[in-house]
Amino acid sequence: MALIIIIFSTLCILGWLFQIPLLKGEVLNSPASRLNSLLLFLVIGGSLLLLKRPSSFNINLMVSIIGLFIFLVGFFTTMANITDTSIFSIPGLEVGSRSLSSFNFILFGGALFLFSRKIYFSIAQIFSFLAGLIGYMGLMIYLFGAAHILSSNIYSLMAIYSAILHTLVALSLLSLYPQEGIIRILHENRYGSYMARKMLPVSLLAVTLIGISSSFLVEALGFRANMGEILIMVMVVGFLFPFILWTAHYLNTLHHKQQVYQQRVKIIEGFYEDTLEGLLEGVLVTGGVNEIIYYNSHMQELFPELDKHVKELNDFFQDRIPELKSYYHKSRKDMVPSYIPAIKTREKFLSGWIIPQINEGVFNGSIITLSDVTKQKEAELVRESSLKEKELLLGEIHHRVKNNMQIISSLLRLQGGQFTQEDVKEAFNESQNRIKTMALVHETLYQSDSFSQIALSLFIQKLINGLLSTFQPHGGPIRLESKLDPVKLGIDQCIPLGLVLNELVTNSFKHAFPHKKEGTITVILQKKDQKIILKVKDDGVGLQNRKLEDAPTLGLTLIKGLSEQLDADLHFESNNGLEVEISFQETGYDERI
Repeated sequence: MALIIIIFSTLCILGWLFQIPLLKGEVLNSPASRLNSLLLFLVIGGSLLLLKRPSSFNINLMVSIIGLFIFLVGFFTTMANITDTSIFSIPGLEVGSRSLSSFNFILFGGALFLFSRKIYFSIAQIFSFLAGLIGYMGLMIYLFGAAHILSSNIYSLMAIYSAILHTLVALSLLSLYPQEGIIRILHENRYGSYMARKMLPVSLLAVTLIGISSSFLVEALGFRANMGEILIMVMVVGFLFPFILWTAHYLNTLHHKQQVYQQRVKIIEGFYEDTLEGLLEGVLVTGGVNEIIYYNSHMQELFPELDKHVKELNDFFQDRIPELKSYYHKSRKDMVPSYIPAIKTREKFLSGWIIPQINEGVFNGSIITLSDVTKQKEAELVRESSLKEKELLLGEIHHRVKNNMQIISSLLRLQGGQFTQEDVKEAFNESQNRIKTMALVHETLYQSDSFSQIALSLFIQKLINGLLSTFQPHGGPIRLESKLDPVKLGIDQCIPLGLVLNELVTNSFKHAFPHKKEGTITVILQKKDQKIILKVKDDGVGLQNRKLEDAPTLGLTLIKGLSEQLDADLHFESNNGLEVEISFQETGYDERI
């Protein structure tokens, strides 16, 4: 567009040199464009070409000087017109320059200066828009044939070729830096920007064509164009541009929020799906009208034909496990979880839970979990005659307890995701970690050779590794070290000890290293003279003159209560961090079976 300005201005200057009326602009009852204005347009076109080149100090300095010069020319010429004197005129330039053109050169000069300095892009674009609006009004005066209704003084405000050049310069300035200022709204990759890019040119063209067509129609009927109509059309155009920009900005904001929400939903859905796929039980999720929404791979292993033939829960009940239907209707009616004992389906025994989902007191679907408990069922029938089968059954029980705790943990995570308060989410996360700690005891137990004792060092290592991945899933500044003696402990003492350890390590992660400070948490397990000693220490900020024993927190309450359950000695020390030591006597295992 800068080249068009240069070529147009050059042709008009040649019209002056060779006295060609058409090139000078003496068309449609318009006076010729001023020679000094044409020279300024030529300089502006060259400046625009320079600004489109790769930025350099010399180019920016040159354009800044040109911008100041054009600003001063426009300012002094405007003042000369206002005061009707030659005091503010520039030597060699006509004092009688047209007022609107002179004012536009003030705007163009200011815009060029700001663009060359790469500052205040929005202000420069507003200057350009106002100048373009003035040029558009001057052009519409001639296209509407309304020049004859203006007085000679007002009529001389802008020639038709000058109006065209003013409009072209304004458009060129507005498109100079499309990614900056208020114009960037038109170039973002969002719904609002796309709408504005389509709607803005169509709207401006439509207003112009409607105005011109109505003018010709009025003239054909024998009336004359009214200057008020032109001003109304110019004001409509002036309103449309910022209104469309504002609308685009509003839609872009909504689009951004939608993208953020969709990304969060995608992450949450992926997390829940990974959690459910990690379970060793089949999980099936239904909606409020008994439609099947989701099932994991373990459920499909139990029922391979799920994805081909079954879309509704009634088909699932009728063809495969009709006994499950009564449990489902009971859970839906009472709106409480229902336990499913081992029921026969084909060659398998299945067991699990039906957990209804309640929304504002209304049934909104359910979560059905099923496990293949065929081995447990068969072992139950012959447990008294075979010790091996009894051990298998115990292992499966611990396995079931662990899986059910995983389901409870997943449900807590699902429920916690519905809240926005950080303290509520934190409470849910802490409850999940406590449940995971108890589940880990059962997992370690059924994976061991003995059901009476647990390898405590292996259990502690798994527990602290799980906490590390919870608080630093992608790595972080906090290191976790362990020094664990080979110690075995009964389940009655292992669960409270694991919960104490969970609270202590969680406390260090949350409070010992504020502002993502680097540090180390060390867990030490020792056995001396039939006494088990567990130490958790960090090199964080410590208690800072506070007494941890007096803090009214749930975590500390749990630590104290569980320590009493273990009949343990509890000691706190704050010196270059916090160190907590718990020591207790190992008790024997009480046979229950």
